[in-house]
Amino acid sequence: MVNPGHAAAVFARLAADPGTLGEVRRTLRAGDASALLGPLGRLLPPEMTRWDERDWLDVAALVARVGAAPKPGAGVPVPRLAGERSREPATRPGIERRFLAVVEAEREDVPTRLAALVDVLGDAAKLADWGLLAADLGRWSLDGTPVQRRWAVAYRAAAGVVTDDQANLPDVD
Repeated sequence: MVNPGHAAAVFARLAADPGTLGEVRRTLRAGDASALLGPLGRLLPPEMTRWDERDWLDVAALVARVGAAPKPGAGVPVPRLAGERSREPATRPGIERRFLAVVEAEREDVPTRLAALVDVLGDAAKLADWGLLAADLGRWSLDGTPVQRRWAVAYRAAAGVVTDDQANLPDVD
């Protein structure tokens, strides 16, 4: 499993290194995320499983796409970013559609769908908690979809969406 704090530190180092960031971007244009092992090999923990590796590389590709990562502990979870940005009426339909596409995706389709979400989030994506995202990707395929459920709840809360269940609750004084 990915340690979110360690991953956040690695992604912040990646974003702060223009040379490695450029190499990652060039590598992505030439191939898929597995080709990133070359430029990122020195940053990745040696005890990674191949599944952890995939999670790290998929997120590293997003960091390169955005070109920024917050300091460890300062990032904002992706569902919260999406929810907060979707409060703006002009952006809500696009963000909500892309967010739902991510939450409903099988693990192998998540990187492409996340890239589309990150693009629509614009500059707000620079605040994403990339370490937490890598850890979430590692748990994406768990039975019962706890990550996807947590993401949906966080998105609705940040977006100010009231579900039918919440709307029918009595007021408590």
